[in-house]
Amino acid sequence: QYSLTQSSLYYFVFLVFLGRNYLQGVGKSWVTMVGGVIEFVMRVIACETLAVWFGFTGACFSNPSAWIGGGIFFIIVSIIVVRKLHYKNQQGLLNLD
Repeated sequence: QYSLTQSSLYYFVFLVFLGRNYLQGVGKSWVTMVGGVIEFVMRVIACETLAVWFGFTGACFSNPSAWIGGGIFFIIVSIIVVRKLHYKNQQGLLNLD
């Protein structure tokens, strides 16, 4: 049950890695630390609530809930960064040399 739950929600790990690596690549490494804290908090909340309410099945969702929370955070921040970089590029303020 644990393996099935984890593996069926691995798409959200992809979002976490995609967003985290993109943000590190554009120099926003402090945001990745914030995302790590969000993932940790989501795991703690999930363990404290889902495991109490749903038992082992709830505990199986602790990692996926962290991935979902972190993935949403990283994707939103990545979209904001892309828009800012695009705006700077249009205004000629971005030096890509």
